[in-house]
Amino acid sequence: MASGLIKDCQISASSAVSHNYAPHFARYNSANYWAPSLRFWDQQQYLEVDFLTKTRVTKVVVQSLRGTRKVIAYSLMSSDNKKIWSPVNNVSYLSYADGSAHDLIKEPQEARYYRFIIEEASDPGKENDQYVALRLEFFGCYTSSDDITSII
Repeated sequence: MASGLIKDCQISASSAVSHNYAPHFARYNSANYWAPSLRFWDQQQYLEVDFLTKTRVTKVVVQSLRGTRKVIAYSLMSSDNKKIWSPVNNVSYLSYADGSAHDLIKEPQEARYYRFIIEEASDPGKENDQYVALRLEFFGCYTSSDDITSII
């Protein structure tokens, strides 16, 4: 996503605090970040990417930001039609080093759409004061394009 290969219109989310924290700001190492508008987890918050073609995601990297709550657990879902979603992983717990957490996908799948679902965030006692904020990167390859070696 950081490379710009994934266009802004291919990135959506369940919500955003405002247009200043829109889903397309979730790009790893960008100047801004995505922040879901709901701080309470009565509704799952997610970031969704349309890769436009079948894609195998093998790794997810999450970047946290100082002064915000960070994602400490997530799940990943995939779909080919945005109607039927399949789990890619069980809930994965993240361990941060230098502001980033790397998670390898143990059993990668091939799909067009992926949803990064926030399952748990740090500092639940601060949910009235701080939003969750993150930047994200997917690693993998396209599997149904002319160039199957393309790296995301």
